[in-house]
Order: sequence, then structure tokens, then C-alpha cells
Amino acid sequence: MLAPTTWALVVGSGLLCGVINALAGGGSFLVLAVLITGGLDPGLANGTIRVGILAQNISGTLGFALEKKLRWKAALTFFPAITVGAVFGSLVATRIASTHLRPIFGGAFLVWSVLLVLFPSGFKERD
Repeated sequence: MLAPTTWALVVGSGLLCGVINALAGGGSFLVLAVLITGGLDPGLANGTIRVGILAQNISGTLGFALEKKLRWKAALTFFPAITVGAVFGSLVATRIASTHLRPIFGGAFLVWSVLLVLFPSGFKERD
């Protein structure tokens, strides 16, 4: 069982990272780091954030659709490739030992951080 302070950190970071993810992306990296730091196994932490990502994607899609700002043709064009990638990635990720996930996540965090610092304009919204 997690301590109340850990729960508060997880809930607070989840809310903050949800906002960050919606505005700029990358919030999932922060939640993943918090969950692992809080003591969750890296594989379990990775699976746990997927629930939030799914909920955010569904709510975002519905929000854009209701505002009539969803570009259906583009979304449907990329949907098959994204689905195949998601399924394949999930299958691979569930077969990697947790001892190997820590350095993989650490490397991904490092690369992402360096890219954000060195090339911030590459992450700006484009029309």
C-alpha cells in the first residue's frame, strides 16, 4: 500500500502531467518517472500510464470532434499504421524484463530532455 504522501504526489503529478500532455505532449514521461520513483515496477508503471493515455486520447478526440476541428481524413489515414504500431509495441514491451526497462526508460528520458532543450522550436505547433 502506498503512503498518503505518495498518493498525493501521484494524483498531483497525474493532473499536472495531463495538462502538460494536452498542451505540449510528453507528460507521460513525467508520470512514468513519478510512478517508478514511487516504487512501482517499470513494467507495471508503463502499463498503468497507458490507461490514462487511452482516456486522454478518447476525450481529446471527442472534444475535437464536437468542436468540428477533427480532420477525419488525416486521422483515418494514419489510424491503421498507428494501430499496428501500438499493438506491436505493446507486445514487445510486455516481453521486456523490468531490469531492462529501467535503462531503456532512462535513455528515452535523457534523449527526450536533450531534444527539448536543444531544439525547442521543433516542438512548436505547426499549421
